[in-house]
Amino acid sequence: MRKGRAAACWWCAPAFVCSPLLVQAMVERNAPVHAVTASVADSVIVTDAWARPALKGGTGGAYMTITNQSGRTIRIVGATSTNATTTELHASSVHDGMAHMAPVPTLVITPGARVTLKPGGLHFMLFGLRKALVKGDQTLLTLRIQNGDQVVVSVAVRTQ
Repeated sequence: MRKGRAAACWWCAPAFVCSPLLVQAMVERNAPVHAVTASVADSVIVTDAWARPALKGGTGGAYMTITNQSGRTIRIVGATSTNATTTELHASSVHDGMAHMAPVPTLVITPGARVTLKPGGLHFMLFGLRKALVKGDQTLLTLRIQNGDQVVVSVAVRTQ
């Protein structure tokens, strides 16, 4: 989302627009925000955003599907969360029977492509949780795109 611009909010109404501050206020008041799909001028669409329950002070993971509906390659270069001191994109893999996880500096999504972040693969790590991720709650995640745009995503806490 570009600074000062609003995002389409499926919870409010298909044609209604709400600001990131309104989305954050709904999340903080535990309003029934259902996996808000956020889009930006570059046609980045995020769906099915969710996180597993996790303890305050601990580490959590966030998963989602990101679709690039634009005609050009986009690069997600970082993320922040209102509920974590640090948020990083990571990739999980298994080598010689051992599970490994490593940070991914940039997520490249080609035109028309869809990337699914899921357990055991790509995912966002939420380090230093400021409050517990409790089933039924929501938390915000902001994806930073290389061109300066941002996508604010409401992440539902659930068991899968």
